[in-house]
Amino acid sequence: MLAPYRLVDINVRGALGELAGLAVIPWVFWRFWELMVVPSRKNIGWAGLSVFFLILAHNAVGLMGLGMLGIWMIAMSLRGVPPCGKTQQSI
Repeated sequence: MLAPYRLVDINVRGALGELAGLAVIPWVFWRFWELMVVPSRKNIGWAGLSVFFLILAHNAVGLMGLGMLGIWMIAMSLRGVPPCGKTQQSI
């Protein structure tokens, strides 16, 4: 009951796809952050590729991750995305 979920996921259940999907989620958020800060064709391609790997790894984790990504992108667009490394106070 007190075991970390990821260790139980891989060792007990053998859910390697789910673990891979959970590992890809931070990359998806990072690539979409880069896309919102610096919109370019390169960042569009990287964001699309990260979503591709998320869906390829595990469908259910991909759907949950994309739902979280949508909510996060709406929150960031309402807040106003500052450039990387800068906060609202330093702008």
